[in-house]
Amino acid sequence: MAMISPYYESGISRLYVFLAHVKHFPAPVRFAAITAGISEQEVCRALERTPYTAVCDQIMPREELDRLGRMTIGEANDLYHTRGITVLCRDGRPVSQGTEDPGAFANFE
Repeated sequence: MAMISPYYESGISRLYVFLAHVKHFPAPVRFAAITAGISEQEVCRALERTPYTAVCDQIMPREELDRLGRMTIGEANDLYHTRGITVLCRDGRPVSQGTEDPGAFANFE
């Protein structure tokens, strides 16, 4: 029977090993939890203050995340005012872009 390194006995250790091989960020929380053998809440707690990984319920190519990481506040503001593109930030870092729903603020007056 093969010996398993004690390093891999911890779910948090398995989580970081998994994230070291991820090619797209943010990594999906549920898949990260299943792979590490821990709960989704434990994944979120372990990574809530980690500045190098973006983990949420969507997947984004690393190149896109890098591009967002280089984006300035002025560029994000310009995208919002000229094209209606919003930038979602987590822990002070941009992690995704989207378009604002024009009907979301229709009744807001």
